[in-house]
Amino acid sequence: FIPVKTIPGNTNTTNFKYTPGDTICTFIRATNGEKKSITSSSNKLCQNTNALKKPSYLYINKVTIENHDTLKVYSVQDETNIDSMVLLRRIPGGVWSVIDNIKPVSATYSYTDLNADVNELEYEYHLIAFNSCRQRIDSSNTSKNILLRLTNSDNLEWSEYYSFDAGVDKYDLYNSANSSTWNMESSTSDNGSSTYTYTPFALTTIDGAALCFCVQGVEQGPNQFTRQDTSFSNAVCTKGKFTFFVPNAFKPSGVNKVFLPFTQNLQEVGYKMTITNRWGEVYFETTNPLMGWDGNYQGGPVQMGAYVYIIAAQGKDGTKINKSGTIMLIR
Repeated sequence: FIPVKTIPGNTNTTNFKYTPGDTICTFIRATNGEKKSITSSSNKLCQNTNALKKPSYLYINKVTIENHDTLKVYSVQDETNIDSMVLLRRIPGGVWSVIDNIKPVSATYSYTDLNADVNELEYEYHLIAFNSCRQRIDSSNTSKNILLRLTNSDNLEWSEYYSFDAGVDKYDLYNSANSSTWNMESSTSDNGSSTYTYTPFALTTIDGAALCFCVQGVEQGPNQFTRQDTSFSNAVCTKGKFTFFVPNAFKPSGVNKVFLPFTQNLQEVGYKMTITNRWGEVYFETTNPLMGWDGNYQGGPVQMGAYVYIIAAQGKDGTKINKSGTIMLIR
């Protein structure tokens, strides 16, 4: 026997740590203070402790970016011996913090991390399972999202994904001109690197529209759970070619019913259009690039003739335009 702890004489309960599954034998010995010249020992009590019953599996099957802007965590687990779980998150190399408490536990679990900045940071996720005595009985793999960036040299750079049960097979790169239809541009085999770099075929469409890109990590499959999961990155978009054209006439009753400049890859912030008569009286003003002048002023149509426009605009590429001129209103 080895001493476990010393407790005050007026105490009749105590606790100590043990390894589940061990047989623990204890007795209490009372003494007369520091001298310990007089002692009295209790009977011996032995107790078989139960070994912790672990779940047969606890697995984060994927961390992915859905709709290119929302991070979701998915897991599968043998919930038989799990009373509760916690989901932890950290920036790689940082400190773990609990972001979700899960009870009761089912065979599948998903979590939407609304606080994740998917365009700027990578996040690691980890699950810990507990029994009904709040004893830690198992922990999952650690999984991390893919972060895609467009570099200053117009290359695409993304971080590795981990950890699929069967490992990553490849990374598929997709592009889109409208963010709804995505086309695969290339595929890169996993080579164990922490980062991957790719030079896209083009940064814009033929007519200068911006292109968006995303990466999909594909698991070597099927894994031990008969799954082959995938993980999507965030989406990044190029700035595109800034196009700005002002027509010289419009007819409210014709095809061009409003006066509105044609733009492509326009930065909405900073836009302003003002319409005046020849003496500088303001007939129309807007900061909405989708709103045009219909040829009316104070609820009624103005006369046919020339009017002055003043437009300030800026492209997504940083190009600034300050343009003024005359527009002919035809009745």
